[in-house]
Parts: sequence; structure tokens; C-alpha cells
Amino acid sequence: MRKLNFFKIPLTLILFCNFCTIKAPLITFTQTQTASEKQMLGEDRNLEKDGWLIASIKTSSSGSEIWERDLVREEFSDPNDRALYIALRTLAYLARETKEYSASGLLAEGLDGKLRINPKTKEAGAEKALSKPELKNRLDELLKITNDSRDLIVQGKLRKAATLPGKPMTEKEKTELRQSILLSWYRSVDPGEYYESSPGVWKKKG
Repeated sequence: MRKLNFFKIPLTLILFCNFCTIKAPLITFTQTQTASEKQMLGEDRNLEKDGWLIASIKTSSSGSEIWERDLVREEFSDPNDRALYIALRTLAYLARETKEYSASGLLAEGLDGKLRINPKTKEAGAEKALSKPELKNRLDELLKITNDSRDLIVQGKLRKAATLPGKPMTEKEKTELRQSILLSWYRSVDPGEYYESSPGVWKKKG
């Protein structure tokens, strides 16, 4: 197994101002942080060395469908909209780390839209790595941030859909929209990563 580069990203993300209308930018990889970027996502001592990762959801597999389809040029002026934007940026920031752990067999995608510890770590040859307390704590922290952010995105998209003009959404339509958003992460699984093929059954994608 290739050696992993474990990042220590602070759990508390210091996020941006509340006084202006915000439009989603085209997010890119850069080697340094602007003051606003530091305020938005917090600082990490490894960021300068490894390159400041604002891993674009537009180009990452952690949420590209949601970002590209609806949000690239959307305005985020309402406080609830800003919460949605923050959640998207948080997933973008963590994208490289989560994909690295997934590729190494430590994480797996569930049918419920949740990222979790891979139930097949022994099969993946990652059981020994998982026994290290520092790594296990980091994975637990990463999963909480990721899944909480996903929940905020689902809630935000449902809320925005419900406010569109026209006929109110039915419960069936809300359920279908929720499932579509959840499956956007499930469909992002790459070959070599683990996923829940049916309830309680975990497989490696070929």
C-alpha cells in the first residue's frame, strides 16, 4: 500500500463575512492563501508545503454534479444560502483527503449518502493502518465533518427547491430530490474504492 500523507485540518472552520452578496467563484489550486481564504477555511500548517487545497467541487468527484448543475453562478445572499455554500466549500477542501483514504480502502460510500469506515478494511489490506489511534481519530473527525456537510447540502437544496415559484413540491418529489442528491456522492465512487452495492453488502468497484 502506498504511503498516505495525512493532513491535520482543524475541525473548527473560520468562515467568511456576512455583509455582502456572494457568488460562487471558479475554485482552483493555488500555492498560497489570500486573507479571505484563510478566514473562510482556517489555516493549516501543512497547507503551504503541500499547496493550498481548495479542491474544486466543480472538478472533484465529491460533489461535481451538484456544483456544476446548479451552483456555479448562483448568488448566496440569504444566510441559509451561505450555509449551503460553506458546506460545499468544506467538502471541496476535504476532497483530496477523503479520496486518498477511499482509494486506500479505509473509507466506503453507503447507499444512504454517508461516507463511513470501510467494513471490508481487512479485505482491502487496511486493517493494520486502522488500528493506529491517531489515524482512527482523524478518520472519525473527517467523517463527521463530511457527513454533516452533506446533510446541510441536502437540506439546503430541498429548502431552495421548495421556495421556487409554482406548484408546491409533493412529499414524493421531495423524497426523489433527496435521493438524487444522496446518489450524486454514491455515483462518484472510483474503481478500486469500496461501496455498498445493496443494503449491508460492501464491494470493491472493479
